[in-house]
Amino acid sequence: MHCPLCKTHYRPGYDLCRDCDADLVSNKEAGTEDVVLFWQSVNSSHIAQLADALRKANVPNYSRLAAGTKRPLWASSPAARLFAKEGTTGEQGQIFVLASDLHKARRVANSARIPHVE
Repeated sequence: MHCPLCKTHYRPGYDLCRDCDADLVSNKEAGTEDVVLFWQSVNSSHIAQLADALRKANVPNYSRLAAGTKRPLWASSPAARLFAKEGTTGEQGQIFVLASDLHKARRVANSARIPHVE
């Protein structure tokens, strides 16, 4: 069994991914549903708020820091942290959803009114 979102492998007997809340699929079905990048932001609190809102609306999702994103050297200085917005990590956070849940996820995001930052 695999999670269609985060691709985590589970032993038989499990039916729900503990990280994404997605229904697990058999090994044969693991790659059949498309996963899409739904949201990205450098504000970790926005990522957490939206991921929580999606879970409450029963929209399975997977959030993580984007691969290959690094903080600029200046962002790690104490002075830079003083002027950073609260919750800003300097690294791009992303939320992924199943393609079949994209419309529902958009409705949840619109009602949550969380600013979208690319």
